[in-house]
Amino acid sequence: MMNIRSGQVHVFTYKEGLLSAVAHDLRLSARGYCVTLDGDTVHATFPVEQLKIDGAMRDGRLDDRALKPKHRREIRDTMLSRILKARANPEIVFRGRREGMRVIGDLLMAGRSAPIELTVTELGGRYKGRVELIPTRWGIAPYSAMFGTLKLQDRVLVDFELKAGDDA
Repeated sequence: MMNIRSGQVHVFTYKEGLLSAVAHDLRLSARGYCVTLDGDTVHATFPVEQLKIDGAMRDGRLDDRALKPKHRREIRDTMLSRILKARANPEIVFRGRREGMRVIGDLLMAGRSAPIELTVTELGGRYKGRVELIPTRWGIAPYSAMFGTLKLQDRVLVDFELKAGDDA
């Protein structure tokens, strides 16, 4: 059995709507996660409260100065309370199996479970992958403000590179 607790897990959100020019595509980071590999079984937990807003994405690059601390707090509070309902659902949990380079399983988020599939490459103890999630599959309506003229797209990209840690 191997526990993985180091590396990077980034979550990207995308804006749309009439007033999208005044909004930001965002990058968030997951912290405090644990991925356990036991043979071909994969189990991962991500504490929702430990999602961090890194900043806005501009031309494919992170601009960590684009958001004032007040805006970061407002975005994070909205994400935790209204979108992910963190109080009732403190963790995002994945349970699945490796089948070659594919990982297939169920993701529990915001109180609902749905199947997902992703491709993971492994090289020298590093596991890399990317998966696009459609939040409405978990009952999460895209965030909307200003009567729908500013909203998030119904897709979130999760990109990760994890480093194998100590065996348990």
